[in-house]
Amino acid sequence: MEVRKEYLESSIGRLNTDFGIEQEVREKFGVAKEGEEVVVIVGEGDEEGGNSIQKNSLWIRIKDFFR
Repeated sequence: MEVRKEYLESSIGRLNTDFGIEQEVREKFGVAKEGEEVVVIVGEGDEEGGNSIQKNSLWIRIKDFFR
């Protein structure tokens, strides 16, 4: 219980800062500030050339289902 209490108190303390709030929102909702870009790093062993993310998306699978 004490460990849990310390964890919760530190989480609350982090959320009382602008940085902590921004970090939590970015993590939970996957958002970025205006002007920021996303970089996807693909390993050398990726034979699909980075398309694995696209092929696994729900929308792509739905479209493929109806083809």
